[in-house]
Amino acid sequence: MTAEIIKGSDNFIYDPDMKYVGTIQGAKGMKGEMKVNVFTAHPSHLASLESIYLKIDDSGSILYTIDKARWDGSRFTLKLHGVDDRNTAEALRGAKIMIPEEASYKVGEDEYFIEDLVGMNVVDKSGTNLGRITDVLNYPAHDVYVVSKGDEEILIPAVHEYVQEVNMNTGTVMITTIEGLKN
Repeated sequence: MTAEIIKGSDNFIYDPDMKYVGTIQGAKGMKGEMKVNVFTAHPSHLASLESIYLKIDDSGSILYTIDKARWDGSRFTLKLHGVDDRNTAEALRGAKIMIPEEASYKVGEDEYFIEDLVGMNVVDKSGTNLGRITDVLNYPAHDVYVVSKGDEEILIPAVHEYVQEVNMNTGTVMITTIEGLKN
């Protein structure tokens, strides 16, 4: 198994150099294959990569070489070098899949992926920090940002009326405060 520890790559802290693209759901079969919950709009691109990082805990991320990756249109399956049996694959359940920015699918200058938003700080126009985006909920009308600060959680509609700016360089989303949002 090829391993390289990268300190401080916590997916809930915005890191413009790493992209959180999925989570290991568990083992598939007996030979080390794993089911993956993919958070990217382009899972077939993920299948074309040679390696990924797995964030297993807060100590850092481990680099794994991809032996085999498949996207069948609805399900993503992954086989990593050195993960050769069901027990080893199952031990990676819940690990977060990270890829370097330069390996991610490229978008236009003013575009971003939903997975890029997770970990970004949310501030109002006065500069008050409202928390970090911990999830993006997809609904037919529009997405909703789940913003967490401590034990509190707020939901912000992802529409231009409320979201004023998404700054990928600083990892900040500026919103117009919604009446009743803050106590």
